[in-house]
Amino acid sequence: MLLAIAGSCVKNYPEDREFLFLPGPGVVLGGFVAGLEDPGLVLQSGAHFQSLSQSGSFQFDDRFEPGEAYDVVLASVPAGYICSIRNGDGVITEDRLNVQVDCLKAAEITPADQSVIQASQPIEIRFTRSMTGCTVDGSTGLGTDSHSIAWSTTNVVDDTLTVTPTGNWNAGANRILQLLNCQDTDGFFNLSTGMRYFIASDARYVSMTGDDLTGTNDCSVSTTPCATIAHAISQATGCGGANRCAIQIANGTYNLGANALNMSPRISLMGGFSADFSSRNPWANGTVLTGSGNGCGAQQCILRFNPALDAETGLDGLQILGPGGTDSTAVYMMGGGSFHNVRLDPGSGTTSRTGLIVDTTPARTVLLEAVRIQPQDGTSQDGLGLRVDGGTVRIHASVIQGSSATQRSIAMEINGGDGEIDSSFLFARDASNISHGLAINAAGNWRIGHNYIRSQSTAATESIGLEIGANPTGPVYNNLIQAGGGTNQYCIRDLAGLPATLGIRNNNLWDCPGALLRTSVQSFPSICTGNFGTNSGCGTLYTGATSTGNISFTPSFVNGSSDFRFSVSNPCSVSEGGVDPTAISQPVLPDALSGARPGGDGFYSIGPIEAHLACTP
Repeated sequence: MLLAIAGSCVKNYPEDREFLFLPGPGVVLGGFVAGLEDPGLVLQSGAHFQSLSQSGSFQFDDRFEPGEAYDVVLASVPAGYICSIRNGDGVITEDRLNVQVDCLKAAEITPADQSVIQASQPIEIRFTRSMTGCTVDGSTGLGTDSHSIAWSTTNVVDDTLTVTPTGNWNAGANRILQLLNCQDTDGFFNLSTGMRYFIASDARYVSMTGDDLTGTNDCSVSTTPCATIAHAISQATGCGGANRCAIQIANGTYNLGANALNMSPRISLMGGFSADFSSRNPWANGTVLTGSGNGCGAQQCILRFNPALDAETGLDGLQILGPGGTDSTAVYMMGGGSFHNVRLDPGSGTTSRTGLIVDTTPARTVLLEAVRIQPQDGTSQDGLGLRVDGGTVRIHASVIQGSSATQRSIAMEINGGDGEIDSSFLFARDASNISHGLAINAAGNWRIGHNYIRSQSTAATESIGLEIGANPTGPVYNNLIQAGGGTNQYCIRDLAGLPATLGIRNNNLWDCPGALLRTSVQSFPSICTGNFGTNSGCGTLYTGATSTGNISFTPSFVNGSSDFRFSVSNPCSVSEGGVDPTAISQPVLPDALSGARPGGDGFYSIGPIEAHLACTP
């Protein structure tokens, strides 16, 4: 902005900002965008940017110089969209209006994704374009139940797909309907997507305005819900075995009282419902559980899963605030269970604060999908996101953060068990002694792929992204690993003397001044054709685990503090540098935003989120 000059001085330039930014002489570049219903699409060609919010003709506000080369790329795409560009590059000598941008919005789904549905209820998926294909994956979830599919027209021909059970869906929590190869009839897009449902044998209702009626309300009618979760659980009938039950909880904060709530077999708690239960949105309708947390042994916890429980007992759409006391945790797992769209706050323990503890005996399975373990910073000695002492833990598309503490901040600590960590974020925070993104202290079979593992502490004696103190038997691949701040800063530290049978493949390691990889005796600060080497011209190479395809580039994110999608400035070596998991006998799961792997470019990205924009060579 030009400043106004007071007095009688003559203004040499206008002050109107719009005038200052009027297009100058030059030629026009534009075209047409289809399938766009929301703001957030930004096109870029060099220094030229254009924001779009709806379908129709468009032009770049800037003018191009005759003879200027252009290369239109997607600088930003609205959440829930995939877009592609045709006729996007060339040399412009005169007005050119043939750039074609095609967008496909994620489908509108009825009943809503992540909701409780009746056993006989059909599922309707409406797209924004005419579609074809869309087969139901018959190997998993609802696809294994007998069903039929049919296309119909809502706004345009064949834009609506209805999947109807033959009789009833089988009851169960976290049952997925997976659609494969949904294609628009113009041939621009190929989309696979999934929906998750709870098909309940019995459902009960709880709200802030409910009433237990001194124990006489059976909580079975949404218009007359109960007031307490414990009473609703006691009223659920026929639960267990093949039958799954759901306690549907309206928005609000529920104090569970002095003692931890013991979960019951195959009765799941589902939050995020509106006050009248007419809709469900866990992000808009916050359902919060809190309490004093006694009855968890040496810990204080809000919820406890007993040894008899399995993964069919779940939490969905809840926020759980850990208690106070000496050693606090939000949830203590002695048995199996599943978590989906759950936020865990570890509490305000004076000695330790841990979001989730898993120690199942006998070994049970714990599933974490779209879970966020929040830091609760303070003056406790230890701040851990997730501690695994035993059992099988499978983590996907989750954010696990340690809390800042006086001694140790660790996002995830493994002291036993086995499992997998895929497409997730593991972030440690400030601590005086130790800041570790992931610490492996016990041997086990752990698959660690497509994650962002970070430790960042300004004061820690040890700031280490991945600490390996025992020999895991699974691979470490396609991870972003960072360790900034502190005295000893290593991306990976191998204290176990890892065997060649363990693969460290196609990871991107950066911001580790101490070393990209450190053993107990040697630092390896450089990358030598995918392996780790010393400074002496790669004369000494790391000879522990089999290390191939690793790189060291600083990635470029859309927003380095809150949006970890790759920007157009991200190095292609990162956006396109991942190994195909099937080539190392590993499964391919969706990315952290439920996007397909590989991305539309056919490459596997390193990190939790597949690149959805162009990259920088």
